[in-house]
Amino acid sequence: MLQINHLTIVCRADLRSLITDFSLTLNKGDVCALIGEEGNGKSTLLKWIYNPSLVQAYADVSGTCSCSLKKGYLTQIRDPYDGTIYEYLCEEPLFAYASSDEIASVAANVNLPVEMFYSDQRMDTLSGGESIKIRMSRILFSKAQLLLLDEPSNDLDLETLDWLQKFLVSCKDCIILYVSHDEVLLRHTANKIVHLELLKSKQESRVNVAGCGYDAYLQQRALSLHHQDALAISDQKNYARKMEKYQRVRQQVEHDLRNVSRQDPHTGQLLKKKMHSIKAQGKRLDEEKENMHQKVETEEVILFSFPEDTAIPNGRMVLDLHLPLLSIDGNVLAHDVSLQVKGPQHLAIIGRNGCGKTTLMKEIYHQLQSQNALRIGWMPQNYDEVLNEEENAISFLCPSLKKEEVTHVRQMLGAMRYTSLEMERPIKTLSGGQKGKILLLKMQLEHDNVLLLDEPTRNFSPLSAPVIAQTISAFPGAVIMVSHDRSFLESTARQLYTLDQDGLHPTDLAVLAASDD
Repeated sequence: MLQINHLTIVCRADLRSLITDFSLTLNKGDVCALIGEEGNGKSTLLKWIYNPSLVQAYADVSGTCSCSLKKGYLTQIRDPYDGTIYEYLCEEPLFAYASSDEIASVAANVNLPVEMFYSDQRMDTLSGGESIKIRMSRILFSKAQLLLLDEPSNDLDLETLDWLQKFLVSCKDCIILYVSHDEVLLRHTANKIVHLELLKSKQESRVNVAGCGYDAYLQQRALSLHHQDALAISDQKNYARKMEKYQRVRQQVEHDLRNVSRQDPHTGQLLKKKMHSIKAQGKRLDEEKENMHQKVETEEVILFSFPEDTAIPNGRMVLDLHLPLLSIDGNVLAHDVSLQVKGPQHLAIIGRNGCGKTTLMKEIYHQLQSQNALRIGWMPQNYDEVLNEEENAISFLCPSLKKEEVTHVRQMLGAMRYTSLEMERPIKTLSGGQKGKILLLKMQLEHDNVLLLDEPTRNFSPLSAPVIAQTISAFPGAVIMVSHDRSFLESTARQLYTLDQDGLHPTDLAVLAASDD
């Protein structure tokens, strides 16, 4: 059992409460999804459960956590590891004692060859998906029974996503608490929901816990909000009607009191008594107003769109790529890679982890950079390649720091639900989703007409992701993207290609719908 009692987490930088007086009990067989907007404290909560010392540098915490089960923790961002895959796995003692059948089973589950577990390939050379598979393998070898998984679906290919989905459901002897922005994964695996919210300009925290699946939670939440809003509207109408009558009667009595004759003291006395009664009624109405149902405050959806001058005419050549070999560090990944993009095409590239999708995207980026007539927006899988993490969002988006430009940038960041303090803090202190939004705003500011997106939704919440998907879908320029987010691809991709060792192959979009089943 995992038991959290009266947990409060305060961000030390701005004294903002991420979580307030939160309690939770999870038992074996629970697959609990931790959801919420970017920067709401999901990763911080997982870190604290695994090892409270991980959050001591930036958060003040009160409350208790008790759990006698062995813990396994998958971080959202890969930890720098200066060693090989084999050395990394050997740091888990039970790996050395695993039987050949156990090793083969784990390898098959994560869709890797057994030989890779004994490889001298360095961990820092792995693709994003390969890194997650190796780190998940080490957790599986550890036989942990409390699995804390921070974005386990990030960068995984469709085949491994299917395994992860089945794995999460099959772990009846474990407790699983995971963060994910993959709505397909959430719908198919979670049997409990913890929803972290920050309201009133992120100054007030709220946690909702539901003992049901993701779709059921969304339905219950929508019905509850609708019911609460209906009660609030009804109370407001009743109150307005009573106040109107109260004001009318009071004004009449005040008028009569002003005009009563001194020769009629009896009438004046009656009017004073009536005014006393009316004032008492006013106090009752004030009390009634305090006890009225209020509309439930919810987190606001981001506002984001691209300018109209990002359109590309039909038929205009954007990319004409021909690579005899696609390779990295002397390792050949694919042969005869060809891709032609004309006009406002929106195409997506899928393929197994390690097949070279990110390497291909970097090659495309370098080729397009030489075309002066195009404005290229680049979102790499690793944001650090383009972000200076010591800067803040304002200085990154507005290097000139001119007053009118800074004001405009602040407005844009505000539309993306950044607080003033978040705008001014170093980028390194922001969540992955908040960093991704900065890159999207950079594309918007520079009026880019070609977007290169490598796993663009990997850190965006279910509230932000649909807005971003809708915006990308309506984008009038060209889009070339790598993604394994099935909902996002269905919304945005008009053409699909699969990359393997023999190059790029046109693929029916129906494979995405099949992977949702």
